[in-house]
Amino acid sequence: MNTNIAKTIMQRAAQLTEVVATFQAKYGRTYALDVNCCKEAKDLAENMLTIQTQIARLLEEDSIKNPHFKCGEWWKRQDAPDTGVVQELVGEVSHLIACCAYFAADPNGREWSYAVRSAQSTIAGFLHPVSRQSALTIPMLNSNKAS
Repeated sequence: MNTNIAKTIMQRAAQLTEVVATFQAKYGRTYALDVNCCKEAKDLAENMLTIQTQIARLLEEDSIKNPHFKCGEWWKRQDAPDTGVVQELVGEVSHLIACCAYFAADPNGREWSYAVRSAQSTIAGFLHPVSRQSALTIPMLNSNKAS
């Protein structure tokens, strides 16, 4: 993981924020997706999952296999993440960027290496399990080890 990859994750998180806010504004926080829901709701939900998979593919494999659930497992309560979950995700991505930048400036700081790995695991914990599983079955975009 490095600062550039972390910034790309932030770009995806911003996209996710927009799609989640749109979905929530149009359909509500607890809208149930089923075979009878409208095409737009299905398309937005698919877009949310696609973006989450893109984020997962940027994380290191170990973090995807060992996620930390800071906000619980939202997918057990509702079909789509809400804006509160995404705000927490964005905050954790910001923390990851800071950790990567700090570690790049001070590569001898072992605690920052751990912080980079920990932040990635927390980010993975915000992502739907389907997106994490998809990322594990598709070649990873980030093959670098945390330094």
